[in-house]
Amino acid sequence: MCVMCACISKNKPVITTLLEAGIRMEGLWSGYYTGLGVLGDDRLIRSFKTTGWSKYWQERFHTDELQGTMGMFHSRTGSGGDARYAHPFLSNDQSTLLCSQGSAGHFKNNIADIEKIGNHLLDSGIHFASADWQVPIRKYPMLKDGSQVHVSDIVCEYAAQLFRDSGDALGSIRQTALDILEEAVSLFIFRERPGHIYIANLNQRICIHFHEDGVILSTSSLAIADKQMHVLELPPNSVSDVTLDNIFIEKLSSEIIVDTSIPAGLDHAFISWVKKHPKSLLAHITDNALAPFFPSMPITMRGATAYRVFERLYYQGILKIEMLEAAGVGNDHSIRTLISIANDHSKESENSLQ
Repeated sequence: MCVMCACISKNKPVITTLLEAGIRMEGLWSGYYTGLGVLGDDRLIRSFKTTGWSKYWQERFHTDELQGTMGMFHSRTGSGGDARYAHPFLSNDQSTLLCSQGSAGHFKNNIADIEKIGNHLLDSGIHFASADWQVPIRKYPMLKDGSQVHVSDIVCEYAAQLFRDSGDALGSIRQTALDILEEAVSLFIFRERPGHIYIANLNQRICIHFHEDGVILSTSSLAIADKQMHVLELPPNSVSDVTLDNIFIEKLSSEIIVDTSIPAGLDHAFISWVKKHPKSLLAHITDNALAPFFPSMPITMRGATAYRVFERLYYQGILKIEMLEAAGVGNDHSIRTLISIANDHSKESENSLQ
């Protein structure tokens, strides 16, 4: 799983905002691979990514090389592979930038369909940036040339091809999301559509906050500020076009059903787990304390709801967080956001559980 954010600014470079927002949440459900990409005023997309948390990114790259008024930040957990397996993904023709957050989830057995699209792209002359001919690290698509390719690399190249053929940005991401099914949300920037961030969301979390200098999109509202802010949340099963002052939303598919119901008792379960297991990761709390509240079928909003519960309790002062550097997959370290009960609320949380 991952966290990500994106910005469109009225006239100021977004790189500083992207870094600051990303760093605020990078260890929540991620913290090992780090990448940033920006569409410049010269209509060129530039993107740099690395293994390791943002400290390593800042040591290896210069922000003055990523100047532009719109861009993306992404951080994901360590799952093996080098920096090519980090987001954002940039298409061969440099026309399309992609960040995704989520997992195969309910569609984990659809790998053959994704490989078919990957092989089609190979036949059309696409060279995947993430292609690796070594022993498979995880169950990523294996293409007919013997390479292992990141799913998001295929998503990026497929959307770029559809957009080249049709010129329809929203239609292209809709088709991409329906042909490559994931329990995910994906953000797209097209070189030929400056000022627009396109989104395909099946069942994950994207907050949107409009402010005087522009708009910011993020996995968690924690990226925006320490205090609670008014944010909009994109609905599941949707495609969207976000600009500086507007959001256009359509349904992704009438054939897909997402269970948006929110079970009762989640706050209590969250607090109870953290009280017994201080310095927990959000992923561990979700998998252990919240998962029993959600059925395995149909597709649910478990991940998105976990962020909402965490943020609510954090903004109320019941939870505290601390960042801890930890070993990564390789030599570069990751960063983890550890969640505990705030000291001045420990007794209050104990009473609430009785």
